Amino acid sequence: MLGRVEIKGDPQGAVQLQHAFKATALGRPLISPPPAIPMFDNNDLIGADIFR
Repeated sequence: MLGRVEIKGDPQGAVQLQHAFKATALGRPLISPPPAIPMFDNNDLIGADIFR
């Protein structure tokens, strides 16, 4: 998430507005486990099949 506040000549007001922002998760997010990555070294590099 990215939010931007334009100063418009009032830097103090922009900072106050930034501090007033609040993000709240609704529910319980489900986080998938990371994909398995095969072990490799400089002699046995991973090929393009890593993107499958």
